[in-house]
Amino acid sequence: MEIIPAIDLLDHNVVRLYQGDFNKKTIYSANPIELVKKWESLGINRVHIVDLEGARYGKFTNINVIEQICKLSTLDVEVGGGIRNRDVAHSLIDAGVDTVIVGTIAIRDKEEVLTIAQEIGASRVAIALDARNDKVAVDGWENNTETTISNIIHDYQKYNINKYIYTDIDKDGTEEGPNRLKLIELLNTKNIELIASGGIGSIQDIENLSSLSLFGLIIGKALYSGTVDISEAIKLTKKGY
Repeated sequence: MEIIPAIDLLDHNVVRLYQGDFNKKTIYSANPIELVKKWESLGINRVHIVDLEGARYGKFTNINVIEQICKLSTLDVEVGGGIRNRDVAHSLIDAGVDTVIVGTIAIRDKEEVLTIAQEIGASRVAIALDARNDKVAVDGWENNTETTISNIIHDYQKYNINKYIYTDIDKDGTEEGPNRLKLIELLNTKNIELIASGGIGSIQDIENLSSLSLFGLIIGKALYSGTVDISEAIKLTKKGY
């Protein structure tokens, strides 16, 4: 299980939102590139970057920052937020991004997602499962849908899209612990590569998930607030608890 730092970009700053609420943001850095270099120096292999403005308004705005991050680091970079069409997906791949994350478009335009997967490779596409009470939210989590997580996985797995990033929105930014039971349920699905996000607030939370067959664990606020030491987290996952 990889430890994956979250870098959420808003107005060119690295921020964290509380439960996805744009009115409850905390700014942690004005220099995302230096932050990526810091994570890399501490032994991180992958970063999770979200363009919050893009997610909210449907227009990706941080391609230059992403390009610099990819150029100046050796990390695997996964990016989401505002990827609504193949042109944006291609621009990110051209910038050096390893994995393109689609959320809103996965609900509203399945054919476009399948086209993206066909053109850049299904292994480079991840579906964002951002949910409240098992129902997926879109538009930067501001609008709820009636689509369930299981429906999305069922719809896309048959096209060999097997990467999924699950976020329990009600846990995100709270540091109250992840939704372990839901993760166990999702991991019963065969042949998926699952990354978990939302709620990590302690090393104990990480240890509680380390026995699961997760590909990765995204950590945001707990790293920035200091409640989780990233070096300790990496050591824990390498011990194979």
